Amino acid sequence: MFLRYYLEETYQNLRQNKLRSLLTGFGVAWGIFLLVILLGVGEGFYRGVFRKFSGYSQNAIWCWGQSFKGKNIRFTLPLLNQLKAHVKGIEHVSPVNGGYQSYTLRYMAEDYDGASVKGVEVCYNKIGQLELSAGRFLNERDKSATRPVCVIGSEVQSNLFAKEDPIGKQINVNGHYFQVVGTLDKEASFNNDEHKAVLIPFSTFCKVFNWGTDFWNFRASLWPGAAAEAVEGEVRSYLASQLGFDQSDKRAVYIFNLGKQAKKFDDLFDGVRIFLWIIGGCMLLSGIMGVSNMVLVSVKERTQEVGIRKVVGASAKEILIMVLLESIFICLTAGMAGMLAGVSSIYALNKLLDYVDPAQELLIGHLELKMAAVVAALLLLVVCGAIAGIFPAKKATSILPIKALNTE
Repeated sequence: MFLRYYLEETYQNLRQNKLRSLLTGFGVAWGIFLLVILLGVGEGFYRGVFRKFSGYSQNAIWCWGQSFKGKNIRFTLPLLNQLKAHVKGIEHVSPVNGGYQSYTLRYMAEDYDGASVKGVEVCYNKIGQLELSAGRFLNERDKSATRPVCVIGSEVQSNLFAKEDPIGKQINVNGHYFQVVGTLDKEASFNNDEHKAVLIPFSTFCKVFNWGTDFWNFRASLWPGAAAEAVEGEVRSYLASQLGFDQSDKRAVYIFNLGKQAKKFDDLFDGVRIFLWIIGGCMLLSGIMGVSNMVLVSVKERTQEVGIRKVVGASAKEILIMVLLESIFICLTAGMAGMLAGVSSIYALNKLLDYVDPAQELLIGHLELKMAAVVAALLLLVVCGAIAGIFPAKKATSILPIKALNTE
């Protein structure tokens, strides 16, 4: 009952000052609108950057053997199995044989040069989080029977097969024939290398191309929650003890830690989010100052009214609530309007992004406003509205009835 009375009083007062209320409300709405857009764009860039990681586990390591005292560092399957057993943080590990030599592919009359042909284990798709657009990935039967089968990337598919279904077809790889059992989705790679890849069972690759069973590159994914830096240290320490190089010699074995890189991006975007909140907060502050000034002017114009209210028995608390509600009401209604406009704009921008970038290849992904940010912005509006009305409210409660009645 009392709240309804105060709201009606607030509404009537704002109606008497329409232009001033609208201009002040526009300032608040504009501030929250820009805050919403800034947060949405920030999340869009975050999603766009991490979309580049989507084709590879964000908690993974890539390891290359280099040289130590003039001797080339090479790995073997028994060593990898021992490494996985020794380092508890490793979930999957796969050798990568080849991949750095260009191959010529042929299907019917179509040729494709520059393909990246790799011999990998059957868990490679789990390490790479590779998704298939058709068919299946390599399996244990392919591995044990050294089957001449392969999974091809999207670029290989488009160049060799055009619109023809490649599953079950035979492709010629430097004179050797392999049956296509699966095709990788276009978004299935951390970089463009997988787009032009031909993935073959490791056992088949070694047998067909006479590469031998040793290799200089392997990749591993880590268990969820595993500390990337700690696992990297354990891997380097174990390899150093088994291969006889100094653990501190970074030239013997190079390790690229995707977990550390992903964490750097996370830290960077955490800083960007804070910066965007500060910018948006400054914009809101300018609008809030306008609300405070408007309410202050309103109190000054209603000095006699406040004095009369006090004479007829209104308490300081009632006067305080009346003024604070006016300030909160302006901030909340204008803020809701600005937020609605911001969310609508984000929706429209996402539609535009879908139109200009249907393949989602740009660095910016879909804009998104998280629910936590919406709730935080609403709470911020209410708090700011209350803060904006504190000084005018205090001024109103300090008005003496006798002086107020004598004011013209």
